[in-house]
Amino acid sequence: MYDGEWKDDKRHGRGLLRYVSGLEYDGEWVVDKAEGHGMCMYVNGDKYEGEWKQDLRWGWGKQTYTDGDLYEGEWKNNAMDGSGRYTYADNSYFQGKFSEGVQVSGKYSSADGSLEYDGKWKGDMRHGQGTFHLSGAYKYTGSWFENARHGQGKCVYFDGALYDGEWQSDERCAGSACTE
Repeated sequence: MYDGEWKDDKRHGRGLLRYVSGLEYDGEWVVDKAEGHGMCMYVNGDKYEGEWKQDLRWGWGKQTYTDGDLYEGEWKNNAMDGSGRYTYADNSYFQGKFSEGVQVSGKYSSADGSLEYDGKWKGDMRHGQGTFHLSGAYKYTGSWFENARHGQGKCVYFDGALYDGEWQSDERCAGSACTE
C-alpha cells in the first residue's frame, strides 16, 4: 500500500510504501523508484537509512542489523562500496575501504584494542601488506597471505626479540627452509 505523492500515475515525490511481506520504505521517489533520501525497514528487522538510486542503496547510508552490527558509509549498487565503518555487536570494528561489499584496505580493532590490524584485506582475511599488533605479544609489519604472515616481514616481540626476514605459512623461515 502506498501513501504519498504521484506524478503521471507513478510514485513521485515523498511517500511511504508498505508491502504485505512487512517491508517498508519511507522516503523520496522518482518515476516509481526509491531515489534520494529514504528509510527502509526489512522483514528481518534490519534497517537502512540513507541515499537511494533506482531502488538501490547508493551513496551515504547507515545499515543497522538485528544481530547488533552496524555499517555506516558509502554504498553502490546495493553493496558497501567506498569508505565506511563496520562496527560489530561486540564493539570491535573495521574502518576503511570496501569494494562490492568486501573489505579491501583499512583497520580492524578488537573491542578492547588489544588486537589491531591495519593494511590490505581479501574479504575478511589479512592479505597483502599490513601491520598486526597483538598487545603483550608482538607487532608484525610485512606481507600477508590469507591471514598468515608470508613473504618479507619484521616482527618485534614483547620481550624485545626481533626477527626481520622471510615468513611462510605464518612461520619464520630461512635459506632452503623457505620454498614457495
